[in-house]
Amino acid sequence: MADAGVGIDPATVEMRLDGQVVAATYITGTGELMYQPATPLAAGQHIVMVKAGDVLGNQASASATFIVQSEWHIYLPLVLRNYR
Repeated sequence: MADAGVGIDPATVEMRLDGQVVAATYITGTGELMYQPATPLAAGQHIVMVKAGDVLGNQASASATFIVQSEWHIYLPLVLRNYR
């Protein structure tokens, strides 16, 4: 997140996951917004929305959709041994 003008007001930064406000951390020095859910997200589609304002009161928002897969396939190397 960045504001090339007067700077983002950290008190206005809000993140929502599937419509619910979550406890994200905004790092002023880097402009990064970080969030780690307490439990794994359920499989399926999720929507994340972020809104913020600058110190002059200008507001902006953005959203994105992502999918969590329900199955993970782990492929281990196959080792064949000749037992005689």
